[in-house]
Amino acid sequence: MWKNVKKIVSSAAVIAGILLFILLLAGRKGTDPSNPMEKEADPSRMYQTASVLAMDQSVLEGIANANIQTQAGEEQTEEEQKEEEQKEEQSEEQTEEEQQREDGEESGENPGTEAQVPGLNSDSLSGLLPLISRNPGKNNSGSGEQGEIQNPGEGDGEGEGEGTVHGGTDQNPDPSAEWFVTSILDQDTIEIPEYPFTITLTEAGKNLSVVSRSLEVNGELRSCGYEDTAVLKEGSNQVRVTLQFQNNSGKRFRQSKEYTLYYVPENCYGIFVRNVKTGAMIEGDLTVREETMTLEVWAKKGGKDVEPKVRLNGESISKGEDGYYGLRLNPGQNALQLSAGYGQNKITKSLTLTYAMDEFTLRMESPAISEEIVAEQFNGTSWAFYEADSSEFSFRVSCPNTGEGRITQVTVGSGNQSYTPQPNASGYRTIDLYAAGETPIRVDFLDEAGQAWYYLWNITYKRNYTPPDREPVINMNLTDGQEVTSAEYILTVDAHDYRANPIYDIQVKINGTEVSSSGISGIAQQYHLPLQAGENELEVTAADKEQYQKTEIRTIYYLPDQSVTASLYVSVDVLGLGTLIREPQVTVPGNTTIARLVVDRLAAYGIESVYSGTPESSGFYLKRMNRPGTFAGAYIPEWEKQFLTEHGYTFDDPLEVDPDSLGEFDYTKGSGWMITLNDYYIGEGMGTHCVEDGDVIRIQFTLALGADIGVDPDSGIYG
Repeated sequence: MWKNVKKIVSSAAVIAGILLFILLLAGRKGTDPSNPMEKEADPSRMYQTASVLAMDQSVLEGIANANIQTQAGEEQTEEEQKEEEQKEEQSEEQTEEEQQREDGEESGENPGTEAQVPGLNSDSLSGLLPLISRNPGKNNSGSGEQGEIQNPGEGDGEGEGEGTVHGGTDQNPDPSAEWFVTSILDQDTIEIPEYPFTITLTEAGKNLSVVSRSLEVNGELRSCGYEDTAVLKEGSNQVRVTLQFQNNSGKRFRQSKEYTLYYVPENCYGIFVRNVKTGAMIEGDLTVREETMTLEVWAKKGGKDVEPKVRLNGESISKGEDGYYGLRLNPGQNALQLSAGYGQNKITKSLTLTYAMDEFTLRMESPAISEEIVAEQFNGTSWAFYEADSSEFSFRVSCPNTGEGRITQVTVGSGNQSYTPQPNASGYRTIDLYAAGETPIRVDFLDEAGQAWYYLWNITYKRNYTPPDREPVINMNLTDGQEVTSAEYILTVDAHDYRANPIYDIQVKINGTEVSSSGISGIAQQYHLPLQAGENELEVTAADKEQYQKTEIRTIYYLPDQSVTASLYVSVDVLGLGTLIREPQVTVPGNTTIARLVVDRLAAYGIESVYSGTPESSGFYLKRMNRPGTFAGAYIPEWEKQFLTEHGYTFDDPLEVDPDSLGEFDYTKGSGWMITLNDYYIGEGMGTHCVEDGDVIRIQFTLALGADIGVDPDSGIYG
C-alpha cells in the first residue's frame, strides 16, 4: 500500500507543476495562439538526402521560416524554453529513479543487485544476451522483391555465394511464390552490433538451383552464406538479403527480402523517425512536396522504449491519438528537432524539412524502357531487358520540369569500368551493353530545392543474331548419322569462340532432354547420353561471353545387341619393357565397358588385375598387374632419368625390381597405370565408358603422372 501512495504522490506533484507552469504562460501571453494542427493533416511525401543538419539556436535564427520570434506574448523566449526543458528532464529523472526503487522493492532485491535465474550460469546468459532484445512476435519474412526472369550471365551484380547448388527441376516456377525465408525479424532492436541470421529454402526454392546469395547492409554489398552475421551501425539499418535462382532451362530469377533493424547499445539512447505515408525511415534532411506530413517517432534506451520529444520550428508537437505526430510546414526550410533522455545521455537529432512547392521528375527514354521517375522513387532502381541484333544502345535522360533542377552526372558501368557517355545534339547517349550480366546506368541530379538525388537503371541484354564470322566452333566425338552400340554413350564436346578462346557455356540435349556435364576430359566436357533404340536427336549449343552462339543438331542411331571391334595395347616403355600386349582387333559385345575388356584380356594372357571398385562402376581403378617374371629386367632408360630429374622426381638407381608385379607408386611417387581412349586421356573411370566400334585403347605405365608418356596435363591429348 505504501508503494501505491508513493506513486500517487509523485504523479500528483508532476501534474501540479505542469498546471502551474501553464497558468504562468497564460498570464504572460494573454490569449492563446491559434493551433495550426486543428485542421486535418494530409500526410506529405518526403525525400531523403545524404546528410544530417545538427540544428542549434543560431542556425534556427538564420532560417527565414523557422518561426523563432522574440516578441513578448507570441513565443517562448530562449530562456523560457530551456527552463521548460530542464523542468521536464528533472521530472522524468525523478520519476525514473522512483520507478527503479519500486521495481527493486517489488522484486525483493537491493538496487544494483543482479538477478539470478535458476538453471542459468553466466556463460548461458552471455549466449542469450543477443536474443533478449528481439521481439519474437515480429515478422521475419521481410518485405519481398521478386526479380524478373533473366537469361544466364556471368554474375548478377550482387555478389556470388560459395557456389551453385545444383539440382533444380522447376521449369516454370511460380513468380509469386516465396522461395526462401530468413531468421531476421523486421523492425528488430538489438544491443550489440552483430546480428546472426540463417537462410532457409522453402519447398518452392528447393526446386530451383541457387546461383548466388548476397547481403546488403546500408548500401554495402557482399556475398553471404546460409548462416551469416550482419554487422550493424548504431541507429537504423537497412538490410537486404537476395538470392538468385536458376531453373534447369538456364533462366534466372532473383528474390529479395528487406528489413529494418535498429542497433542501440545498452544504456545508450537512440531516436528514430519514419514517414508514415511512404514508410521510409528519415535519416537526414528532407525535401517534401506537400504542406502537411505525418511522422512516427520513437526512442529506445538499449532495448527499452522511452518517450521522445518533438519540436517543429521551436514549437513542441504532441503525439496524436493515433500515436503519430502531425506537422504543418512553412514554405522553404523548417527546423525539426527530436530528443530523448536527459543529462549527459540525452540524444538530439536535428533535421531540416524543406517544403518545395513545385513537382520535379526525371525522365528516361530508350528502346528498353521509357518512364518518368517521380519524387517518391528517387534514390531507387529499375530493371529492364533489351533484345536486339547488336549490343549498341541509345538512351536519353532529362528533367521535363525546368527550373533549378538539373542532371549533374550520367555514369555507365561500375568501379574501374565506369565511364560517362556524352550526349549528341538530341540529348541521346550511345553505349555498348554488357553481353554478360547487367549494364548499370546511374543518373545523379539536383531537384529544384538543390537537393542531391540519384536513380539507377540496370539493363540486361540478350543477343538474338550471330553473324557467320562470329559463330563459335564446336567439336565433338559424334558425327551425323553415326551408329553406336552403348545404351549410355559418353559424348565429349569442346568449343571455342571466334578468337579461339575456350567456351564453357555449353548446352546439350538428347531427344529434347537437357543433359548436364559429368566431368572434363582434357579440354572437352563429357556428357552421358541416355539413348533409345533406333534414332536419337542430339542438339549442342555453345555461347561465348559476347552471346554469340551456334547450335549443331545431329542424328545418331543406337543399335543394341551388336558386337564391336576395338584395339588394345598394354606397354611399359618407361621401364624398357616395351609392349606387353598388342591386339589390333578385339571383338566384344555391345555395352561392354573398357574396364571389363581390359580385365578380361589381361586374364586371357595370365595377368592378374588388382583394382578397386568393379569393372562396371565409376569407381573402377586399376592399381597393379601381377604375373610371375613379366617385369624382370625393368630399368629406367637414360632419357627417362633425365626427364624425371628435370621434373623433380627422385628414384633409386639401380632399381630394386619386383619381377612379378608392377603398379602404383613403384619407383617414383608419380607412377601408375594410365589409359587413353582414341589418343585422349579420359576424365572418368574406365568402368563408365563402353567400348565403341573402332576405339583405340592404350594402357600404359608412367613414372610422372602421364607427362613422360605424352599426356598433356592441360589439354588431356595424348601424343
